[in-house]
Amino acid sequence: MENLTVRTQANFSGGLNLRVSPIQLNDGEYARLFNGRTRNGGIEPITRLKQIKSIPAGKIQGIYAVDQILLIFIGGKAYWKNYATTNPGWTIISGFQLDATVDYIYACAVPASTINWSRKLMTADQAESGIIYNTTTVGRTPSAIVCQDGKNQPWLISPNGTARQAKFWSDWSDTNVDSREYVPIGKQMVYSGGKLYIAGKDANGRFTQLFQSVTGRPLDFVVNVKSDGTKGGDASTTAHQVDYSEITALSNLSLAGTDGFYVSTVKTSYLVLPSYDSLVFGEPKFTNVFLFDVGALNNFSVVELNGDTAIIDTNGVRSFNAVSQLKVRGNNAPFSAKVQPLFDGVIQRYAATVNFDNYSMFAVDSIYGQGILVYDNITQQWVSFDKFSDLSRGSYITKFASIETGTIKGLFFTTSDNKLWEAYSTDEAVETVYVYIGEQAPDPSNQEFKPELVVLNFVDVIESGTVNATCYLDSKSELALSNAVVQNTISSPQASITTPYTSNLDLSRPISFNFTSVRAGWRVGYYINWNFRGKLASANMFFNIVSEQQTRKQQASAYVRFINQQ
Repeated sequence: MENLTVRTQANFSGGLNLRVSPIQLNDGEYARLFNGRTRNGGIEPITRLKQIKSIPAGKIQGIYAVDQILLIFIGGKAYWKNYATTNPGWTIISGFQLDATVDYIYACAVPASTINWSRKLMTADQAESGIIYNTTTVGRTPSAIVCQDGKNQPWLISPNGTARQAKFWSDWSDTNVDSREYVPIGKQMVYSGGKLYIAGKDANGRFTQLFQSVTGRPLDFVVNVKSDGTKGGDASTTAHQVDYSEITALSNLSLAGTDGFYVSTVKTSYLVLPSYDSLVFGEPKFTNVFLFDVGALNNFSVVELNGDTAIIDTNGVRSFNAVSQLKVRGNNAPFSAKVQPLFDGVIQRYAATVNFDNYSMFAVDSIYGQGILVYDNITQQWVSFDKFSDLSRGSYITKFASIETGTIKGLFFTTSDNKLWEAYSTDEAVETVYVYIGEQAPDPSNQEFKPELVVLNFVDVIESGTVNATCYLDSKSELALSNAVVQNTISSPQASITTPYTSNLDLSRPISFNFTSVRAGWRVGYYINWNFRGKLASANMFFNIVSEQQTRKQQASAYVRFINQQ
């Protein structure tokens, strides 16, 4: 006995879910999606990468975005490009020179100082007695991008594109109001609560210490002063220790009411909370709050999302709420549960994160290779795993830089094969998008589905291309079919467009596939891909239900068991 039935999926708002079997998905979820977006209803393809080949030759050591400026470090030198201008080119920052061989040059933008009075210790030789601010004003430290390589004295890049070395400990002087600048050598940096923190070397040459600037003076690390106002010790004398292991990441947190920030090693994550109830040289002491026993892989693998913080560790992605952590230590949310199977057996070697266009993006390695795992901060769902056809095998994303102003939007990243790319540019061709929308099965166990027809409804089709559909029966590929999609233009378009549509073109394309030659089975799914600008609005899957006292598969299984028992 055979009965025709149809199953329709026209809702993709449930997001990506690899945690359960494709037959167990909830309404609106899908089992796989590569190179697609679902925010605007249906599934749309992303665009291909654009390689930026105009950069100077040399080892790429980092890329950063500050407002409309894109800053790149190559071979120890710095170059910038102003995307607010038409056809901008790369301009070398004159005189700038850090180590040409280090893997990363770290950069952190800081504002000009806001507290510009001289300081002196209230009581001689008693650091905890407090600080007196004199009425004598001192020179303001400038706004700048602080650049570090962990080996050399840091450099400062000014907003006008000029650069100079930051002043040394030996340069700081209380007798000259314009000489209250000193920045120590370090690596990772974070600006938090009016202070600049730098990961610096301990006595054993390991980057385990946090150097702190004076509050309100991010380029002045002479926290230790004497009762006469002279300097009493360099940044190491007021350094804070977090862990035995070296620091891998420093980052700000969404932590209202405190100036707390995130610090991690490879194996441990902490909140570091300044305490103004107990001061040393007028600056806060610190409390380390243990979070959990994994840490961010590097300084570029921490990102804020919807009030929480997410990191990439050696095993995948996890998140935590900083406020909740103060109440329940070690409690990190199962943020990545639906996508964790992507990381089964995979150890992360490179990692990077970024927020762009209200998406949080995680450059990770996976069972499918290197790509970008995308989380939609508006729908609060995992959306897609983007695998770019232009990236060579073994090429890993190492660092993102995002430019988003009122008129400019651009996402850039560097790769381990020393290339610079722009992602999701609207003027590029689209990537092929692949979706496995889940599997269908009849409810009674003595029934099977016999595939008949699949009708895919595409809307907003603005170019021609190809759609492919492959039928999977009981997890095995059975039949692959292909159809061309042709976008016909109208030779005499209407002079005016009326609501509710903004185009007078026929942008809808129903595409059908005949799978009547496929045998019956219990689980039926369809893997679909297309390579043109067009949105998959719905998929209608037609089946015949084959009902027997025992299905053919059950009969065959029983026969095999009978033979094996003989």
